[in-house]
Amino acid sequence: TSIAESLKRSGFTSIWNTSPACLAQRICQIHFAPLSPRDLAGGGPVFISVRDPIERAVSAFNYRHPTLGSRSVMVAHSPSEMKLYKCFDHIDALARALPERSPCGSLARESLTRRATGVHIAMGFAFYLADVMSILTAASEPGGEKRRRYVLVRSDHVAADMDWVRAWAGLPPATGVFPHARSTYPAHNRTELSTAGRASLKAHLRADYDVLARLQQYALDATLIAPLNGLNRTELRRGVNVKRGATRVR
Repeated sequence: TSIAESLKRSGFTSIWNTSPACLAQRICQIHFAPLSPRDLAGGGPVFISVRDPIERAVSAFNYRHPTLGSRSVMVAHSPSEMKLYKCFDHIDALARALPERSPCGSLARESLTRRATGVHIAMGFAFYLADVMSILTAASEPGGEKRRRYVLVRSDHVAADMDWVRAWAGLPPATGVFPHARSTYPAHNRTELSTAGRASLKAHLRADYDVLARLQQYALDATLIAPLNGLNRTELRRGVNVKRGATRVR
């Protein structure tokens, strides 16, 4: 959301699909639906917002909390979500219930799978990217060289990463201070996890960790495609804030 707001300030309308209107804006934000090969047609540059899967799940649970979550939620809670929050008021309660053989335990496990319907907490890396990983991390281009068309934008230094992404993708420079949209609501600090809850949550988010690891490894192994505005190869190899642990570009 913060990335979309930043781009909007530069004149790009945030549209969440690949309709002609979205494509006309040069930037398509894919949200609430898995990416498909059609979304990546044309071979254009892609940037993917990433964070630790546990942190994302905690944030998603808190953000959608019916009484303590964000008041700017634009999509109504689904029946499945309301059942989930009826069982669990805090993310740690959900995490600790994952091994349980109970109706709420089953609901907790289902909420973390790609099969979950209308549950925001399920929309992690596997949900969005599983169907296009073979495209994003293709074995090789003709001639044997691995080539990459995506950059990972990390939540812990999103503003700096997006400055580089803008230059790489030929977008206008940022306008003003980078916005941190929807980051304050009653539940946003309810992030405590017990040791058992964290371990259980990590185990059930294995698919998300696997997708993230594959993206990160391919980012190290592959050469980034030439940017639209002609950054030189030295700049490409230096990449985004390598000293701060951000995306490494080879």
